[in-house]
Amino acid sequence: MLDLTEPIQIEKPLRSFADLQRFRLEQPHFFEAMVENIIVDHCQRYGIIGDFLGQVSAAEVSLIGPECREHLFARGLNSRQRALCDAVVRFIRVSGLSELETKIYAHEALSPLALAMRGRFPRFI
Repeated sequence: MLDLTEPIQIEKPLRSFADLQRFRLEQPHFFEAMVENIIVDHCQRYGIIGDFLGQVSAAEVSLIGPECREHLFARGLNSRQRALCDAVVRFIRVSGLSELETKIYAHEALSPLALAMRGRFPRFI
């Protein structure tokens, strides 16, 4: 049984859509509505911890729609955006780069994602 008072890390690197399809076949329980509801409840009760945002309190987490991938927000970023930001931070760390000197180019400038990235990385373009 999971201890839902402790942080839970769910991460699965997927390199292609075929990887996702295989993962769905191997671990179908991760895609059940009950699991999604447990994750959302946990985030709304205890908050979220990530590499990019750090500790996010439960008061800063909200579900604004029918499913958690696009509608579970923390500090203005949804789950997919937070995963991208966390991946960028981890890549910079393992590469030995400096966040202050790393140049990042994105095709957006005014979205919540772009504003968060610009706030963290001064050379975000």
